[in-house]
Amino acid sequence: MNTTTHETVQPLLVDAAIYRRFIGRYYLSAIKSVSSERDNEVFELTLSDSSGDLTVLARYDQLLDQVILEHTMIHVEVAALPTNAGTVRVCKNLSCAAASKRLGNSLSALPLAQCPQPDVFKAFLVLYARIQSPLMRSFVDDVLLQPKIGISFLQCPATLRSHHAYLGGLLEHAVEVAWNVSGVHALTDIERDVAVVAALLHAVGKTRTLTAGATKTALGTLVEPELLTLEVCADALHNLEYHSLSLANQLRHIWTSGIFREHTCGQNHALLHDVLARSVKSSMISQQSMAFLAEAEIDTPTFA
Repeated sequence: MNTTTHETVQPLLVDAAIYRRFIGRYYLSAIKSVSSERDNEVFELTLSDSSGDLTVLARYDQLLDQVILEHTMIHVEVAALPTNAGTVRVCKNLSCAAASKRLGNSLSALPLAQCPQPDVFKAFLVLYARIQSPLMRSFVDDVLLQPKIGISFLQCPATLRSHHAYLGGLLEHAVEVAWNVSGVHALTDIERDVAVVAALLHAVGKTRTLTAGATKTALGTLVEPELLTLEVCADALHNLEYHSLSLANQLRHIWTSGIFREHTCGQNHALLHDVLARSVKSSMISQQSMAFLAEAEIDTPTFA
C-alpha cells in the first residue's frame, strides 16, 4: 500500500480517522453484534492501542473464517465508507494475529483500554520516550512486546497484601521507582537509562506469578518472581548482549543484587545502586503521591 494522506500503515488509532484506508495489527478489546439479520449479521469490533480505541464493522463470515476472538491481536485493513448516516469504518480484510511472536513493532501496540491505571500508563510511555539509548529502548520493546507479558504488566498488582496491592499496581510501582531515578542529575546519561530500565522491569517476573484477578498463578505458588524476571527477560538480554555485554551484565547485576527486595540491606554503595535502593524503598514504604502524572501529562510521546 502506498503511504499517502489518504492511506497509511499502522497509524495510532487516535489518528486513524484522518485516513480513508489503513492497515495494522491491533488488540481486539471487544466484539459486539449490531445487526440481527441472520444472513447479513454485522459486528462492531473495538480496536485498541496505546492512544485509545476505534470501532470498525466486520461481517460475520470474516470473523468465522479466521476464528477471531476478543482479547487477541488481529491484522486488519480498514476503509472509511460514506453513508447516509455518516462515515463508517469497515474491515476490508481481517485475520488472526494471535500466533505472532510480538504484539507489534513498538510499545504503541500495548492497549490503553486494558490498563486499569491509564494515567500511569501514559507516564510510563513518557519515561520510555526519554530513554536516550536506542539499545535500551529496544530492550524494553523486546521484553514488553512478548504476547503473554505486555498486557499482564499493565494489569497485575505489585503484591497481593503489601504495597500496590491493586490492579495496575505493578505498573504504578515500576513507574514511581523509575520516575524517581530519572531525575537524579548526578547520573550520566547511560547510567540514567540503565537505572530507568532496571526500575521499570525489575518486577516483570510477577507477570508470571500474579494475575489481573489478584491471585497467584500455579507457578507463583512454587517460584519467587525475582527468579522469573531474568527468565522473562532472557531473550532480550541475549539480544542486548550481542550489542553491549556491559549493559546486559549491568541489568543482570542490578536485578540480582537485592536492591528491589522489600528489606534491602545491600552493601554496594555505588551511586547507581544507592539511587535505585532509595527509590524502591520510597515507593514501597511511603506509597508516594502521583504528582508525577502532572508532568507526564504535558509530555506525550510519539511513536515512529
